[in-house]
Amino acid sequence: MGAFSSGMVTSGDVERVALALNLAQEKLEDIKNKTYANVANEAQSAVSGFPVFQRQVAVTVLQTGLKQVAVTVSWDTKGGQADVALMTLVTNY
Repeated sequence: MGAFSSGMVTSGDVERVALALNLAQEKLEDIKNKTYANVANEAQSAVSGFPVFQRQVAVTVLQTGLKQVAVTVSWDTKGGQADVALMTLVTNY
């Protein structure tokens, strides 16, 4: 019974990871459609329609005309907090 219970928790975790990755990818697609000048940091906040998840955007200027964008999606778990992050580069062409 313990193994079955553990498997159920793991299955839920896998679903949350998959959903978090989709939410991060969705944000990256949104950023891709912005002008270079409008790509900016966004404070951690709840994801609309998905109150379990928090999303944050961190932008770092690597050099003139090149930004690194990291989107992190976080959520609470029994053991604390989990998160996934996706990164991309944005250029000013």
